[in-house]
Amino acid sequence: MRIVFGWNNFKIKDFDPYELSLTNNVKTDFKIEVRQSYFHLVWIPFFGLGKKWVIRKDGKLYELPAVYINIIKQNNIKVKSPWYTFSGLILILVCMLGYFCYEKYELY
Repeated sequence: MRIVFGWNNFKIKDFDPYELSLTNNVKTDFKIEVRQSYFHLVWIPFFGLGKKWVIRKDGKLYELPAVYINIIKQNNIKVKSPWYTFSGLILILVCMLGYFCYEKYELY
């Protein structure tokens, strides 16, 4: 039997550079993405490892320059982690709650 675990990431939200005040050009050939990294066990996300801002250009991801990161921090742009990043922990809690409710029912 094999236990599959590791980490991965997915896109939370993407922005145009003009939206973030990174450029004066309305049309650009790249997007800015916020990506959520997470730990998974059997491909079920258990908890988030952090968010990362990246550039997507021509279908590839590139690291965001420090100048852009400073502008984003100055503009105080916040992006929340989605609830399903913690779906493994939620699944465990629901199973435990179901087990305890079943035990109480059996004793009743």
